[in-house]
Amino acid sequence: MTRPKRIYTRSGDAMTTGILGGFRLTKHSARIEALGSLDELNSFLGFLFALTPARLQGSKIHGTARTFAGIIERIQRDLFAMGAELSHPLIRNGTIPHPLRRHYPKDSVPRTKKLPSITHEDIHRLEETIDALQAKLPALDHFILPRGNPVGAISQVVRAISRRAERRAVQLAMHSKINPLTLAYLNRLSDLLFLLARALNLKDKEAEILWIAEDRPNH
Repeated sequence: MTRPKRIYTRSGDAMTTGILGGFRLTKHSARIEALGSLDELNSFLGFLFALTPARLQGSKIHGTARTFAGIIERIQRDLFAMGAELSHPLIRNGTIPHPLRRHYPKDSVPRTKKLPSITHEDIHRLEETIDALQAKLPALDHFILPRGNPVGAISQVVRAISRRAERRAVQLAMHSKINPLTLAYLNRLSDLLFLLARALNLKDKEAEILWIAEDRPNH
């Protein structure tokens, strides 16, 4: 009987973790921070989906031909592709970019293979959904409080996490070459999640609570 492979390897006990290409990075590095933020974002998207009533999962979202379930699943798949791409340091002219160079033997170059990546089509699909949602939702002249029914409120949480994932990706891009479409995708994603939160609240007839600066009590 074959023994199952252990999930733990002990290789991360020294404060490093492995990525594609055989590299090991410290767990506080910008690349690992970006990957961890994507993992957290994807997990919270799954949490959002799990909280969504079955009657909403298969229903079409305001003004789109896409179901809520279809939108969330595609985003989750895109985030896995994004993570795979960020997990592999880009190599230019056979050289490994700083600061990853010191983690790889001088006399060898990582074997690369075609990895999934974010494309212009992915950005366009997000923008189409954003435009369709925005066309059907009431116009906003003020901020709204991030609340509502459970799925609407969690959508706002996921939106905030996506903004953090974007910030971590920008930090990585400051010293490493990454696909610029990754940054564009994360920027659009936070917009989509904001509109999705509004659509889910309005579908349940939840009133939007406006934040108006002049209405704040003076004390």
